[in-house]
Amino acid sequence: MIRRHLAIVRRLFPTRRIARWVLILAIPGAAFIHPAIGADETLRNVALHLIPGEILFFSVQGGVWTSVRLDAGEWILQRGVDGNVAAVLTSLRAIGFSADTGKWADIQRFQPR
Repeated sequence: MIRRHLAIVRRLFPTRRIARWVLILAIPGAAFIHPAIGADETLRNVALHLIPGEILFFSVQGGVWTSVRLDAGEWILQRGVDGNVAAVLTSLRAIGFSADTGKWADIQRFQPR
């Protein structure tokens, strides 16, 4: 009796044919979906590390650390990293770093007299 039911189930759901189509559709689909993108995350190619009196940026593409010294009396207000860019807002200036170029730039903040 069980053998007869197994034969009916196998005719209704041929496992080889189903498995073949699942693999045919899944493999190309998985090649285009990166796990970080599927999880709503952005790939980060830059790292930001703060030490007393200094900001360290690391470029994953270049594999090098870049150091930016803080002026006397300068303190960190905000910092952020996203994708290939890192930014730090201090009490005196804004500092930006690009992992693509491996360079940093700063803009002095306007302070009224």
